[in-house]
Amino acid sequence: EAFAQELFRVAKGSIYIFCEHFQLAELGAVFDKLKCSMRVCTWEQTTPRPMPGPHIWLSSTESCLFIKKPGAVFNEHCQSAVWRESVERSIKNHPTPKPVLLLKRLIEASSNPGDTVFDPCTGSGSTGIACKMSGRSFIGCDINPEYVANAIERIDNLDLDDNPWKKKLDKRS
Repeated sequence: EAFAQELFRVAKGSIYIFCEHFQLAELGAVFDKLKCSMRVCTWEQTTPRPMPGPHIWLSSTESCLFIKKPGAVFNEHCQSAVWRESVERSIKNHPTPKPVLLLKRLIEASSNPGDTVFDPCTGSGSTGIACKMSGRSFIGCDINPEYVANAIERIDNLDLDDNPWKKKLDKRS
């Protein structure tokens, strides 16, 4: 609860929290008390990681709670809250990297060029890469110093003209 309240305090606009389905009710209750608009969104992983063992459904979705503060930017009116994107397989030093192209879409939906995006769980640095590709400033942190070092390296080494995500976007257009 304290983490959610602190996110609300520092956020200027929208908040996206990727989480397990059982965390949605607790987080939703906190943000409901703060009078925010919310949607439960779903990332459908088009290339999910295989699960060990043949006796359970493949986990191919991840929940995301979208919280919109009053007056926040939102540039994707009337779009589905189910997002289809492949898993980020090139990242080996983080257990749950988010897809750069998904984060780029969410950043562009909830901010304008030149805005600053804050990610308190920077992890693999995908948010920072998506910000750099979208013309946004980025501030990130993480409790794991190794993740921070790897994220800084990935963001600093991004070539905006030649990277796998740009190539993927070019193929889609």
